[in-house]
Amino acid sequence: MPQPIIEQHEMNYEELTRRYRVKAPRVVEGCEKYKEADFVVFQREGIPMLVFVKHVTTDNDDRLVMLYNVMATVLDTDIGLLRRYKSSYEQKAKVVAFDLPRTVLVDGSRPAILRFTKSEDDSNPAHIVQPLTLSQDTLQQNGGMDWLNVMLPGLAEGQELHLVCYTPSVEHTYARYLTEEHGFRNHRGIYIA
Repeated sequence: MPQPIIEQHEMNYEELTRRYRVKAPRVVEGCEKYKEADFVVFQREGIPMLVFVKHVTTDNDDRLVMLYNVMATVLDTDIGLLRRYKSSYEQKAKVVAFDLPRTVLVDGSRPAILRFTKSEDDSNPAHIVQPLTLSQDTLQQNGGMDWLNVMLPGLAEGQELHLVCYTPSVEHTYARYLTEEHGFRNHRGIYIA
């Protein structure tokens, strides 16, 4: 039996409401706080699987597209589906990034950036205020975990921390250290398609 095709659509809140108010009223209700945003919806058989808020910026004439997942009715997806969106809608974009909760597994890829906060939940994923980005090189040059012990207590309340590592074992070590020793939570990851 053939698998149903996953469709991808771009729409505003009014169109989202018109399309899903009967089949997926909780999705409409969950997206209400983003009324002014543009949405990207991945759906199967008319039911939304992943709903993203679309944010576009331009940097030196390069188009950068960030899709923040605000609703998910699936627990997994694959990188091919995310890349299909880029090839269908954003061919001229330099970067298309997908910000997904860690509860959604992306088969065939690992996150390029891990997002950490000290909050219990990730109630407002689309609004990042001046994140502190730590790369693997920065951590190694500044003294690793000893440097983190000195630097992290000075972070502003509510400030988000981004971890960018190119070696999975190093990423795992620092992610575990941030969560176990400093009380951070890793709610979200950013995938580059």
